[in-house]
Amino acid sequence: MDDNDSQLDLQGFKNLISHLDEDDLLTLNRMIAERIKFIRAEKKIQSMAGFEVGDAVFFHDKKFGRVDATVLRLNKKTLSLVTDEGQRWNVAPELCQVDNPVTGDLFEPGGPYQNTNVSVLPGAAVAQSAGKGRWYGGAVEMPAYVTEEGQPYRPFIMLWVDAEGFVVASDLCPPQSDFRHIGLKTLRQAMHSPMTGEPRRPKYITVNDRDLVDFLAEREPGIHVEYGDTPMLSDVIENMEHMMPPGDAADTYLSTGLSPDRIASFFDAAAALYRSAPWQQVPHDATLLCVTIESLGIHDAVLSVIGQLGESFAIVLYSDLHHFDQFRIAGDRMNRGEACDVPPHIALSFDEGADVHTAVRKEIAEHGWQVADTAGYPVLFAPDRGNILRPIVAADVALFDALARALPTVLKSQAKLIKAWNGEGAFQRKLTVDSMGDQVTVEIAAPYPFEKGYASKDPSDTTMIELAQLAHSADDPDFGIHNDLCDTLQALFFESPEGKKCANGSSMVTPLLHFAFSYQSATIATLQAGALEEVVFEIVPRKVMVQPDEAKRIIEEYRLFYRFLKRQYALPQADHCLKVLGGNAISRMKAALGDSSGFGPGKAALASGFLPPGFGEDLLPPGLSIDQSGMAPMESSRGAAGKPVDASDKKKKRKAAKKARKKNR
Repeated sequence: MDDNDSQLDLQGFKNLISHLDEDDLLTLNRMIAERIKFIRAEKKIQSMAGFEVGDAVFFHDKKFGRVDATVLRLNKKTLSLVTDEGQRWNVAPELCQVDNPVTGDLFEPGGPYQNTNVSVLPGAAVAQSAGKGRWYGGAVEMPAYVTEEGQPYRPFIMLWVDAEGFVVASDLCPPQSDFRHIGLKTLRQAMHSPMTGEPRRPKYITVNDRDLVDFLAEREPGIHVEYGDTPMLSDVIENMEHMMPPGDAADTYLSTGLSPDRIASFFDAAAALYRSAPWQQVPHDATLLCVTIESLGIHDAVLSVIGQLGESFAIVLYSDLHHFDQFRIAGDRMNRGEACDVPPHIALSFDEGADVHTAVRKEIAEHGWQVADTAGYPVLFAPDRGNILRPIVAADVALFDALARALPTVLKSQAKLIKAWNGEGAFQRKLTVDSMGDQVTVEIAAPYPFEKGYASKDPSDTTMIELAQLAHSADDPDFGIHNDLCDTLQALFFESPEGKKCANGSSMVTPLLHFAFSYQSATIATLQAGALEEVVFEIVPRKVMVQPDEAKRIIEEYRLFYRFLKRQYALPQADHCLKVLGGNAISRMKAALGDSSGFGPGKAALASGFLPPGFGEDLLPPGLSIDQSGMAPMESSRGAAGKPVDASDKKKKRKAAKKARKKNR
């Protein structure tokens, strides 16, 4: 085709477009996008044609400069490379240039890379000499959902990875599979017909499931099987996630299988909820409601209302209190720029129309579903483990239809709710709403019944329940009540079998409890592992005057304290917190206590001796003091647990409030 033909064709194409409607234009757009993808794929194939397995190549990296490597494999979009140091890279062919050809026997029989495939761990160093006889295995949840038939679910993949990071066997399986038999089958498959390398038998196996240990050891007696960390499996999944194409399609409301009339009911309920502005009636997102909807399988779920700052508006449902507490800690960390997982939950948010997917907006417009405001488009989303979004199903829409109808009625009793959130009685409302043509009974209560998650072995011991309730009070944090409750908890700890094992000396539990409440807005009942790590290894060393050689005693005391909390209160996060306090925690604590660059201004000044004795006492937790050297720890004894000095009238007021909470619970 010559230039004139091109111009004529282009003009004719413009004329054609001017007569197309929106649907035809969208279809044409998809066709053009597919054509562009095809052209780019052809270019990619052409660029690949300049390389062969075994070629010596180089490319330039921003961090490392020139990188020399050898081609291991030609992938669909990238070249898999290995450097002389054993590092693996997946690099676009356009960024690589051929250097000198390989002259050795790197890929010949007997060479280190004979019959090998690229590692699924790009950038990971290959262990060429150590640990070759060890494999890692287990079932890992996939970072995606299967939605073809029935309810969506996340499949698992049984993986076996050798010490060099190569996958030697894998098998997809549904969530309810017998992972023991699948693990055995794939292990034998890996030994006889591995995906990478020659048939071989590992000497050692580390698995991520305790149930696999005895099962495999009995059936493969020549292999030593143990339970332990399997980071290579997580790396495989992470790499798979990066390789997945980003999804640009949106789940529309009709994709749930509900009729347009039922979805219209949901939109009507959501619009009414938005207009009622529940975020103006609920003090903050930690003043919780307990929700039970028997007909929908919801029992004692946690409902949080978001939007008090006027920035984003939503109601969020968690399966239990611990998931809510984990979410608060995760949100805190994300606000500081840290990457972390959020616990599973489901939310109804109200978004700007411009932020809603085009397909969803089009669906809403076509059916005339009610939207309260241009900033009030209802959007349902359900984050799952690993920050993977679960597809919305019909049951989710029905659930939030019922909640959106019930909540405005319940919040009309705001005064009673505020009293309940402050521990001045209990609120409970049971009402039946017409939801999508069905009569649905919704039960909403406040405060959340914390005894369901924090009950002690001793029914008369309500300390942990009260600490949980304090963390979710509608009022500002009450340090006086918190100190009283912590005194009681520490007294119980030091009288326990675990507490009696503590080394003699001042208790370091006091600053732990104080700083958790001051800096994390958490009591020990709600403090999660990530926040505990920050308190122990950053805040305590920055604030408290204590010598580095006390690190062992401090960490051991914290371990004993969490073992006590696990035994006495079955604290759900205890195991995760103990993991934070395990491993190299002692050496880490010692380094932090000795690093003067991490001291806060007050501690640094005290340590340097520039401040007079007693100055800065108010910076320490209640019950702690500083001697004249400025480097001594606390004066509080184990038994006394650090009672603060306070005015008698304030003390009486705290006790009265505590008594009132017990009476009204």
